[in-house]
Amino acid sequence: MAEMSQELRAALEADDAGEFAQLLRRRRPEDVEALRELLSTEDDIPPDHRTKAMYAFGQWREESVVPEIRRLLPELDERGRVGALSALGRIGTPDSVTALGEHVEDPSPQVRKAAAVGLGRIGTPEARRVLTDMAQTESEPWLRDVATRRAP
Repeated sequence: MAEMSQELRAALEADDAGEFAQLLRRRRPEDVEALRELLSTEDDIPPDHRTKAMYAFGQWREESVVPEIRRLLPELDERGRVGALSALGRIGTPDSVTALGEHVEDPSPQVRKAAAVGLGRIGTPEARRVLTDMAQTESEPWLRDVATRRAP
């Protein structure tokens, strides 16, 4: 595993989002590599660190991590799935649309919402098609509304 700088470690462990936001603006290659390693399947990686790494990659629209995020999705808890889908929605590749579409029927309404928001952000014809289908089949009225508003 690559060595993580003390600054990155402190930003990951801080409750204050400001430190992490500063780190994101800099986007140093060594931080990118250290964050990429947090997307491994190792059990000893704190879930919140993994979620912050996915957030960073979403902010950077880092397409190269989409396969790793997709591989992790089945293992993540609800909060992790929401974070992963939010990142995929910002990245916006065709594989991101596929992964988001796979979660419009997730057991968690919050995960389904994250999928709908991500698809709406991407806005491709395929993403809009998935949203249109979701708007017709979603059991929660408020989520049908979310899908409908994001599908135009």
